[in-house]
Amino acid sequence: MKRGSGRIKSRIRLRPARRSRTSSTRGAGARIILLVGTRKGAFIYHGDLSRRTWRVDGPHFLGHIINHPVLDPRDGRTMLAASRTGHST
Repeated sequence: MKRGSGRIKSRIRLRPARRSRTSSTRGAGARIILLVGTRKGAFIYHGDLSRRTWRVDGPHFLGHIINHPVLDPRDGRTMLAASRTGHST
């Protein structure tokens, strides 16, 4: 088996952003999202613009090692992640 062939690409959907196309990134609908990949899965942290309060969402992909979670810039609500199962082969 080729090295790295056990990797899985997964997708989840986040709630749609509530903003119009003409609003700026610092407008009322602006938000800060921090994606964190760990050995225990992926976590999404939602923060306000002042970054004083945070809300955690997850774990997503429980049982997988998440190396690189990113938000799809086309819609801003689809998370793509390079993952691998936590089991050794």
